[in-house]
Amino acid sequence: MLDDYLDVLTIDDTAAVLRISRRSVKRLLDEGKIEYRKIGRIYRISKKAIMNYLYNGQSTDIS
Repeated sequence: MLDDYLDVLTIDDTAAVLRISRRSVKRLLDEGKIEYRKIGRIYRISKKAIMNYLYNGQSTDIS
């Protein structure tokens, strides 16, 4: 699933992987549902953080 991506993803990459909007990804980050590191103004999300979010069964209304 994430084989085509680097080990660290951007918000745009994460949105593409999860097939949701950038705004929804930002909301998930702000709510602490997906772990990330912010370097300057850039958000960096690890593949592991995305997989943890998907497999931990956390549900959220991201409409």
